[in-house]
Amino acid sequence: MTLNINTITKAPSTKAKRKRPVIRPAIFCIQVAVTLRDAMKKYLENGLQTQKYHTATNMMLGAKGVTGRTYKRGELQRAYEEVDNIIKENEELEALFPIAA
Repeated sequence: MTLNINTITKAPSTKAKRKRPVIRPAIFCIQVAVTLRDAMKKYLENGLQTQKYHTATNMMLGAKGVTGRTYKRGELQRAYEEVDNIIKENEELEALFPIAA
């Protein structure tokens, strides 16, 4: 599975004059995926939220943006595994920036 850049790079729905999506480099997309993976891992292992908005529902919505698949309640483990697989497939992008683990 390849990294689904189009779902991550859409411009926010604000009253901005520009209607076209903002094109962001793939490194930004992989950084979003790595942050999401780490948050899901801590939530699954210890029940800890790394940020206030990292609830199970919001993390599954973020995983939908990375993988392009919809997740229902209770499928956080599957979302974690699929995001982790995408990151492993794109290891060369992950090596371009340091990750604090």
